Amino acid sequence: MKMFWEDEFHGLARTDLSGSRLQLVKEQCHRLSNGICRPGPFREMDGSCNNLDHSDWGVAFSCMRRLLPPRYADGVSAPRISETGGELPNPRLVSTTVHVDFDRPSRETSHMLMQWGQFLDHDFALAPISSIPGEIIDLGNPNDVIDCCSPETRSSPRCFSFDIPPTDHFFGKYGEHCMNFPRSARCPLCSLGPRQQIDSLTSFVDGSQVYGSSLEDSLKLRTLQGDGRLKFDVGRRGDMILPASFHPHEDQCSRPEHGDLCFRAGDERVNEQPGLTAMHTLWLRQHNFVAGKLAGLNPHWDDERIFQEARRIVIGQMQMITYDEFLPLVVGKSFHREFGLEVLPYGYTTYNKQIDPSILNEFAGAAYRFGHTILNGDFMQIDSRGRISRVKLQDNFFKPFEFRDGMMERIVRGLAKQTSQTFDNFITNDVTNHLYRLTNESFGLDLISLNIQRGRDHGIRGYTDYLKGCFGLRVTKFEDLDSAMPRPVRERLQRLYTHVNDIDLFTGGVSEYSLPGGVVGPTFGCILGIQFWRLKYGDRYYFEHGGQAGSFTPAQLTELRRTTLSKIICDNSIGHQSAQRYVFRTISDSNPEVPCSSLPVMNMDAWIEIPVRS
Repeated sequence: MKMFWEDEFHGLARTDLSGSRLQLVKEQCHRLSNGICRPGPFREMDGSCNNLDHSDWGVAFSCMRRLLPPRYADGVSAPRISETGGELPNPRLVSTTVHVDFDRPSRETSHMLMQWGQFLDHDFALAPISSIPGEIIDLGNPNDVIDCCSPETRSSPRCFSFDIPPTDHFFGKYGEHCMNFPRSARCPLCSLGPRQQIDSLTSFVDGSQVYGSSLEDSLKLRTLQGDGRLKFDVGRRGDMILPASFHPHEDQCSRPEHGDLCFRAGDERVNEQPGLTAMHTLWLRQHNFVAGKLAGLNPHWDDERIFQEARRIVIGQMQMITYDEFLPLVVGKSFHREFGLEVLPYGYTTYNKQIDPSILNEFAGAAYRFGHTILNGDFMQIDSRGRISRVKLQDNFFKPFEFRDGMMERIVRGLAKQTSQTFDNFITNDVTNHLYRLTNESFGLDLISLNIQRGRDHGIRGYTDYLKGCFGLRVTKFEDLDSAMPRPVRERLQRLYTHVNDIDLFTGGVSEYSLPGGVVGPTFGCILGIQFWRLKYGDRYYFEHGGQAGSFTPAQLTELRRTTLSKIICDNSIGHQSAQRYVFRTISDSNPEVPCSSLPVMNMDAWIEIPVRS
């Protein structure tokens, strides 16, 4: 496969700043990005010093990277326009024309595939509205931070809101004429050049959605009582649940006057929808489960050692699930193998300090949003007796209150048993008309319109540029796309876009035929393959790498490779007696439901440390 790599320098980035005040800024940035690093067995909480030569690679609140140079109308910051010089089609019109609601359940993948994808996304990608780090307080709708639809703010450089067509079949009923859209904060680059965006999280698969992306945040989430555990509350059944919000009167999610408190975790989006809250709860329990085992095996360890060793194991398990269970299904076995993403049966892999693991803008802003197409509009719940009920997604944004009554197990069972939607251009109207809708509201936002507008905000180039970049395919007319996507979809695109090169990357990418044995199409498969290759080989602490201060022993690595998400669910769910071996796949003759006791067990004895006697 022909692959492309980012252009390290664009235009003004080579401008000579010597003698100017900006030279002082550049020198300060140089000092910040070249801090003194010392190799150690544990990751820094903010991702710094993963690369000992480039301490800022992958650090929280650093700039994203790009596969291709950005496309801004003015070359610097103004959002992209048509190849013809006119405007691109209205994002809401693209959504209602191409991304309509059509139920197409998958035959192969469970709803858990979508949920792991979102949970994983919240580990490494978040483009903030503000460029200044701060404590997580706001746990509610992230799009409500700035009102960009008022007459006073619509022309603000911080805003990029867009009109809702007057003929809109849904929002027209409510007289809505504007979709709120605050621009992602500009990354304070240490050189002049095109606008780039910030990733406020650590770039790595490192459990930051559980542990936080700063030392300060991590300390707030820990008990610090000698047991190495994370803080938790106790539900009404006596089960372990996430800790309550630290700022319930200010978090824009809790309803303290009713006794309803939202939850706190390492990522601010923890309360967004039930499946996500369930995954956060699951991994809180897993950390504390592992910490308890380690404390029993090594009574001489202090709180810090127990916490860091448990965190190290949990991150290794997350990486094992991602690279061994999740990615082969998403990109297909061929791409999985071609990009070197396979987990070895034994032995070690090799870290490459030349690889920058930072998150790519095209990945975060388009390709990894593929999960929006496989999302169901309702979530199946299954109780301990096997009784099935369903909850509407549109009725459950930022309402995690039932988790105090055992909702976690019901949702996790449902995610495993319910099929996902098929990867295609169709999207449930629970997120195209009702995203983040509150109880007293009739409508919400349109996630797909926001995806399209976000790509334009971020300067992401048109879809056809990535066909050329990934595969060398030059597209000159709409009919050239007939081999990549269904003809009816291409015809809809042709009605909307003036020029074939105008097609937005998200819309084009989700319209493609799936890769053989995979979920996504070739273009998203290419972008995902490159990103996860970087996240594997550019991460000094990746669990299979040998020869590093943080490398696992051969015996420990053997045990970590036994990890399955099914087993972690079994270990941490009350009343969970059985599961399919591969939880991202639907139950079938080749993937039957089996007793939890038959799933591989990780032997923690590999972590016994004999204390040194003085």
